[in-house]
Amino acid sequence: MKKFKKIFSGVLLVFFLISLLYSYTHAKENTKNIKGSLNSIVNKIDGVSIVAKPVNISSSEIVFEIAINTHSGSLDFDMNQISELVINNEKAMKPIKWKGSAPGGHHRYGKIIFAGYEKEINKMELIIKDNDNKRIYEWTL
Repeated sequence: MKKFKKIFSGVLLVFFLISLLYSYTHAKENTKNIKGSLNSIVNKIDGVSIVAKPVNISSSEIVFEIAINTHSGSLDFDMNQISELVINNEKAMKPIKWKGSAPGGHHRYGKIIFAGYEKEINKMELIIKDNDNKRIYEWTL
């Protein structure tokens, strides 16, 4: 009886380890475009601060949270017109939409949404061109 318990325990342990390994690799495949949390990047030029943070990266959409602040002038630009995304040094993509505050004022916040990307992502560059400034936010995944 002791021999049977040892064999049964051993088989159960092997099954558990195989299940754990399968779950880990399967979860990793489903989220291979996101390798951990991606940090916010702050860019301050000419009295305007723009903070960008990726919050969703999938095959259906890529979303960045954006916070814009200034105390000199007004933030009168259309985020859809001044933003683009470059993935893996390929062709630049324009945003699908901006969901956030309207142009104007000293403080703006929202999300800029791009089409998803089917392939593995190794590098992303969010480019924001406001006035004469070209701001490049880069993440390596």
